[in-house]
Amino acid sequence: MKALILNGDDLGLAEAINDGIFEAHERGCLTSASLSVAGPALESAVAGAARCPSLGVGLHLTLVQERPLCPPEEVPSLVDRQGRLHPGGMSFVRRWLSGRIRAGEVRREVRAQLARAAELG
Repeated sequence: MKALILNGDDLGLAEAINDGIFEAHERGCLTSASLSVAGPALESAVAGAARCPSLGVGLHLTLVQERPLCPPEEVPSLVDRQGRLHPGGMSFVRRWLSGRIRAGEVRREVRAQLARAAELG
């Protein structure tokens, strides 16, 4: 028997995304979601997930578009002049392939996001 799993992506990035994911779950359309712990709507995402114990929540690692969890000076190859992660996946890939992204900084940011997710439960 084949199963189709529909996952709500970008939980925590915006209130409207959170609302849509929780509504889709309540209607039986989604059984899981990916949480960005770097997102500006993290608090409401966590609160909403607590109200939906049957929603499986995994971690969405975020290396573009948001603010890093690490201080920008600890991950300078990942951020722009405003201290935000670079805009978009293609920009990240180009920077990675040209050697402008430092692997150690990626590891540092990923560890920070994993630690934050663990703190949240």
